[in-house]
Amino acid sequence: MNTSSYNGQDRRQSRGQERRKSAVSAATQAAASIEQALWRDFFDAKTTAAFCQSWLNLQCGLTGNTLRGVVVLGASDTGPFEPLAFWPMGLPSGHELAAIAEKTLVEKRGVVLLDRDNQSQNNVLSMSGGIGYPLIIDNHLHGAVAIEVSDCNEVVLQQAMRMLQWGCSWLELLIRRQQGGDDQDTKERLMTVLDLIAITLDQNTFQGATAALTTELSNRLQCDRVSLGIGRRQKIKVVAMSHSAKFEKKMNLLNAIGLAMEEAFDQKSAILYPPPEDKDVFVTRDHEQLSRKHGNDNIFSVPFFRDNDFSGVLIYERPRGLPFTRGDIELCESVSSLLGAILEDRYLNDRAVRIKVIDYFCGQLEKVLGAKYLGRKLALTALAVLIIFFTQATGDYRVTADSKLEGSVRRVIPAPFDGFVSAVSARAGDIVKQDTVLAAMDDRETALDRLKWNSQREQYAKQYQEAMAQHERSQAMILLTQIRQAESQMKLADRQLARKNIIAPFDGIIVSGDLYDSLGAAVQKGQILFEITPLNAYRVIVQVDERDIAELETGQQGFLVLSSIADSHLPFRVGTITPITTAEAGQNFFRVEAILNQASDRLRPGMEGVAKISIGERKLFWVWTHRLVDWFRLFTWTWWP
Repeated sequence: MNTSSYNGQDRRQSRGQERRKSAVSAATQAAASIEQALWRDFFDAKTTAAFCQSWLNLQCGLTGNTLRGVVVLGASDTGPFEPLAFWPMGLPSGHELAAIAEKTLVEKRGVVLLDRDNQSQNNVLSMSGGIGYPLIIDNHLHGAVAIEVSDCNEVVLQQAMRMLQWGCSWLELLIRRQQGGDDQDTKERLMTVLDLIAITLDQNTFQGATAALTTELSNRLQCDRVSLGIGRRQKIKVVAMSHSAKFEKKMNLLNAIGLAMEEAFDQKSAILYPPPEDKDVFVTRDHEQLSRKHGNDNIFSVPFFRDNDFSGVLIYERPRGLPFTRGDIELCESVSSLLGAILEDRYLNDRAVRIKVIDYFCGQLEKVLGAKYLGRKLALTALAVLIIFFTQATGDYRVTADSKLEGSVRRVIPAPFDGFVSAVSARAGDIVKQDTVLAAMDDRETALDRLKWNSQREQYAKQYQEAMAQHERSQAMILLTQIRQAESQMKLADRQLARKNIIAPFDGIIVSGDLYDSLGAAVQKGQILFEITPLNAYRVIVQVDERDIAELETGQQGFLVLSSIADSHLPFRVGTITPITTAEAGQNFFRVEAILNQASDRLRPGMEGVAKISIGERKLFWVWTHRLVDWFRLFTWTWWP
């Protein structure tokens, strides 16, 4: 081969190398240009979705062999977590990628999945897999990133996981910036609300507070008009309007604002007009009428509640070209939620007493007749049924009083003569038979006295015979008188000796008298030694309160229950109503004597209990309230001039 042929071949090889170099250079420049565009989009992103999309584009490009990728974000810990960016852009995630993202969110840790079912024999970059990494900031889950990789092995997936962990720092920075911005907005909104609360509380009256509040809200939010309405019994009353001390004459405007407030109240939700396209649709007919007739194109109505009950509405009106932003809406809602209770208290406290009383009774009536409050309705229904029943139903009216059991006969056994007690065989509480010896008197002095008078009688008799023998008639008459006197004294002594034993006059129980400690003691004639009463004849002493004595009549029936035999009801009838009163514990009681219809061996004098005397049929309501009514009548009579 000649030299010219070799030279031609060298030139062809040189031109081929130059073309390959130029192609590589062009590809490198194109890749660099694409990467620059991605970084430029990343730094120029204005929204969260744009930031996440541009970041995912860069991350998937840096990872290599990426099939799909997704960024899932949501509310901290609670969710819901929704996809915010996909790679390739516009292509939804597949089933495998969704499974990776869900597993990452559930386990809250990095996830590496490798599909070994598709592994080739040489185990060289032939398997597919996926990685996922959660976005956890300050122990709170905010979302996750999932990437599906093809032609990989465990080493490649570990390298991709490290790249993903480094790259997630950008998303963490985004979330922290958003949190900082939200915290700052919240702080500013809170300071504004606190200023408004201070302005409201600085006023002494409700009218002053509402006028100052609406005016300040109008100035801070650049509103043409801010109006406040208070709800009462399903009606709205406009009570304040910004920059207007007196607005009662603006009837058309007040009616339009009131209708718009009622529209928000009926739907129990804040209403923004014109309504945003991406929000729930509410009825805004009255808001539209307010905007069309009174010139403000942007209206925002916010109802406020207290204790889950509707309290009022705040309406904000702005001119055309100044719509309500998200921050304005949040501020308006914060004002309503925090100031609603304060305005409600001010309104309720500033009402006249007459209005307060009317509103209270109307509110109670509404609770009874309106919806809800089932327990109150049942309670009032039951109370009404009870009142009707007890005012119409009748029952046996009985007078209740404390009572005591006494014997119908109470025999007193006194000392028969002056002397000393020599023997005792019974005491109080003993049941004795008739003619039983209860005690004995010492008869020695009486016997000696009889001997003395017997001796004197015999002496007088002898002297009498001598006087008769000497025919001294006058002296004989004197001695005869002395003889008769001595005989009388002897008879008296005999009678005393016959009465030395104190015996029971009838069968009964000794209710008083205990001489065991008085053996040998001196007693005087007529001194009471024992009291005895029969066991088969009793009377009931009832202590009736003076408030009930007018109801009692002789012959009325009743029942007695004694404390010692509470299982028995003893029937009796009223015998005597004495006009004598006794005072006990600050009350006056009349003594009423009743007679038991039948006696019992279990009865003993002195037993106490409770007696009920039947008066007759009366209304149950009267039975339970007549004493209170009588007390009120007496009290009124006492203080009535």
